[in-house]
Amino acid sequence: MKKSILKLCFIATALQCVSMSAMAASRIQMREAAAEDRLTVSEAKERIEWAYRCGQYGLGDFAEEAEDEYLDALFTRSHQERARPRYPVFTNNHFTQVWIAPTDRNASCTIPSGFSFTIKAISG
Repeated sequence: MKKSILKLCFIATALQCVSMSAMAASRIQMREAAAEDRLTVSEAKERIEWAYRCGQYGLGDFAEEAEDEYLDALFTRSHQERARPRYPVFTNNHFTQVWIAPTDRNASCTIPSGFSFTIKAISG
């Protein structure tokens, strides 16, 4: 019985380590993806306006939160305009590829298959 408990503890510890390693790798990949799509403040504002117009905020079950997400990208909780807006970055599910979304609010809303809004980056 002691051997089976030890085996279970070892397996649980190994799984936890693998899970933590995957999370750390995802964070690194997310940082690299955001760095690949660096925007100035004015480009970020245009990207935010484009994403809002194209329905990229509040997707799925959270449609009612779209305006809140949009406003949070541009303004602080005290309603001051952000000096460095938080703009959307589009990647594939594994954060290994970045699609450079438009920085013109009037650009086409077509997003390549396999890409979605996955990261909020800070401009500047």
